[in-house]
Amino acid sequence: MARLRRRQIRGPRTFPGIRRKEIVGLVLFLTIVSLLAFQLFIGQVMRVASDTMSPTIQAEDVILVSYSDGDPGDVVVVDDGQYQVLRRLIGVPGDNIELTNKGPLRNETRLVPVGLQAEWVTTTELGDRAKGLPNRSRLNLRQNRIVQVPPDFVYVGCDLARFCRRSPIKGLVPKDHLMGRVINQWPDRAAFISKTP
Repeated sequence: MARLRRRQIRGPRTFPGIRRKEIVGLVLFLTIVSLLAFQLFIGQVMRVASDTMSPTIQAEDVILVSYSDGDPGDVVVVDDGQYQVLRRLIGVPGDNIELTNKGPLRNETRLVPVGLQAEWVTTTELGDRAKGLPNRSRLNLRQNRIVQVPPDFVYVGCDLARFCRRSPIKGLVPKDHLMGRVINQWPDRAAFISKTP
């Protein structure tokens, strides 16, 4: 009769000369370094706090923001030093923005068919102070319905006008206040991660 060999029970496989604690430490270190590199050079993950861009992006959605300039029509994050808010990029330097009751026109082309209203899309005091733009450049909709976006500025607005009427961050905003553009979003309302039924 042949003898049966007993299998030796071994612990988890490890690399020769490396302990388990060292592997866990190395994995943790590499994870932290890659997350920091991602946040410094590529983008940032944020949670949306308000409905100013509804229905495109709603409150409690999670967004990925890339540190890159946006194109007209993109949703961007504007940072004025106190708040970081979502806005729709309507115009870039050199564009002519015409304000109509049905929304703004960029170089005579409608960008956003959503609820943008001419009554609240005005220049900001923040923009006037930031780059020394003269106060007479402020838009008065009763006199002038066309704005040319000056160098180093962009023109932004909300998709939902009723939330932006009181906001100082709309209209002409310094270009260096753009934090980046939204490149992806994850609705927090998905069934597998929802907090409510």
